Amino acid sequence: VVGIRAFESFGKEHQVQVQMPDHTNRAVEVTPTYHLWPEDWAKALYAFPTFGVSFLCHFNALPTHQELARPTRHRMRRVILVTLTLTSMIYLFVSICGYLYTGCYTCGNVLLNFSQDDSLITVARTALSLVLMLNFPLICQPCRNALFRLLTGSGCVKVCAAASPAAEGENGQENGSGSFSMEIVTTDGEARAAPRDAATAPLPRVSADAEQNRRPSWTPSSPPQACVHVYLRQDTRGGRGVANGRDSSVQVFDTFLPKEEAMQQSFLEPSNLQRIVLTTLLLGTALLVSCVMRSIMVVWSVIGSTVSFLIAFIMPAMFWYKVVGPTVRPWRKHCALLLVLFCSVMSCICFVLACLNLNEPPCPTKGIS
Repeated sequence: VVGIRAFESFGKEHQVQVQMPDHTNRAVEVTPTYHLWPEDWAKALYAFPTFGVSFLCHFNALPTHQELARPTRHRMRRVILVTLTLTSMIYLFVSICGYLYTGCYTCGNVLLNFSQDDSLITVARTALSLVLMLNFPLICQPCRNALFRLLTGSGCVKVCAAASPAAEGENGQENGSGSFSMEIVTTDGEARAAPRDAATAPLPRVSADAEQNRRPSWTPSSPPQACVHVYLRQDTRGGRGVANGRDSSVQVFDTFLPKEEAMQQSFLEPSNLQRIVLTTLLLGTALLVSCVMRSIMVVWSVIGSTVSFLIAFIMPAMFWYKVVGPTVRPWRKHCALLLVLFCSVMSCICFVLACLNLNEPPCPTKGIS
């Protein structure tokens, strides 16, 4: 819809709507003058965290991995590549069209630049409302789970002792709503101290009966436990579950119960009352913030300068440096540290700019009398 209006008015003088700080709309004349570079680099840096929020989908990576029928590394990478490519194309198209239509008066919500009498834009506003309404539970659920685990780990919330067993899926895998962990091991002939003729023999797998016996039993008086499934790495190579030249599904090689307290706590489930309280708290907080903030750009800038930098750049680089760093060349470790340092500085700068622009109006009003 934004693209249609942008192509209709491209190269022509036209009027756009600008929402003033008192929430009144005013029509302004826009001339077909476009700039490739920003006039104020501080404003550009203020809007930079929005890009991080747009691609902040890390919290959905593990649930997506769990929902795949054959969770191989190749298939997961393909899902991420296709998703980010499509979203990047959509973001780029809408942003360019929005700037071509509104110029220097582009609002944080570009739909505010259109008249309320525009029937086509009304359809777009309705579609956006439906998207936000249906997309909010997808964001609220991982946030509620993370908040519950945070409160449980700190001892602020006690977990109910009664819990229902998780539903079991195909091949003995568990598809409960708790966290699911998977570990891939290498069982190549070079890595095993075995005779040369025995290295080519197929390794024994866990049978259905043996796996059922090894799996922890749940009782009404004990909560379910986290169970880690181990797969053969050669079975997870390839995109369609083809292993050793034959068509086969990814099967469980072994299972074990982790002893780490953090892993055990990640499998705990809140009670119905705890779900209601946490959901009400999150929804009430979101409603309060939306009523207080004047512009959506303020929310995106604060979140992008703090959470986005931490989850997308700083923490992954630190984890990689801690886990993989001792086994790689020194220059790669230095690059990871440089990334952490650069993103930390950028996060501080963007957060300061976001705090200085907390009273930013929803639309730019410079030059409007």
